[in-house]
Amino acid sequence: APLVDSSSGHSSSAMLMLLSVVFVGLAVFLIYKFKSNIYAQVQHDKEQEMIGSVSQSENAPKITLSEFTDPEELMDKELDTRVMG
Repeated sequence: APLVDSSSGHSSSAMLMLLSVVFVGLAVFLIYKFKSNIYAQVQHDKEQEMIGSVSQSENAPKITLSEFTDPEELMDKELDTRVMG
């Protein structure tokens, strides 16, 4: 006696069930990949936006401490203008 049932009704339903599981698994995998790619793209866009804003602020003129006058120099200039005026 054969150990495997050779009736066509059982094997077709088993094959249909197997194909259904494979199809659902493939669909879940594709949705996961699609969502992760969308998330990665959004993150990349945010990083580029932040890099762009940082580079714009780097292009702003920089003022060093040496450009500021000492308080004593400022007082001397103020006194000179008062004396002259």
